[in-house]
Amino acid sequence: MMLAGIMSWGQFFTLLGGAAAVYYGYVMLRFGKVLWKSGPPPTPSKRVWHVETQEEPDEIDQTPVNENATLSNSLKAEPIPKPGFVFEPGPEEQALDTMSLVVDNIEILLENAGTDMDRELLFANITQEVASAPVLHAPPYRTMLANVITRKASEVAGLELSTAEADALIPAA
Repeated sequence: MMLAGIMSWGQFFTLLGGAAAVYYGYVMLRFGKVLWKSGPPPTPSKRVWHVETQEEPDEIDQTPVNENATLSNSLKAEPIPKPGFVFEPGPEEQALDTMSLVVDNIEILLENAGTDMDRELLFANITQEVASAPVLHAPPYRTMLANVITRKASEVAGLELSTAEADALIPAA
């Protein structure tokens, strides 16, 4: 038997669309009430947003200002506050920003060391730079920082460090 002559492509897609509508309608009726009653899934709040007002320049007043003329305080135009959002980073974001700055400074130290570097002086400078950020002395950041120091030392200065040597450059928490 030949099925190609029974149904056209338009009829096939219409039938397929109707079957999909029936299926998703059933799923919506069967499981939709559970989703509507439970509400959206809970999300961890890592970021805190605060509303802040921003001053917007007055675009209506285009008259030139005469510096010699003085206006009384009651006649001066006050800027209209405009609401806005200010992002306040959490402790994780602050620690990662600090790590970024420390890594950039370590990379600069390694670049400035050159080929005829005093290894002990370089290590003392790296230790001093890491000591300036005590938040990085905690275990998760300590491991990341040791890996970055090892990688940057080999990439930038051609200095091969073991993970234990890099970990020794980080002061204890």
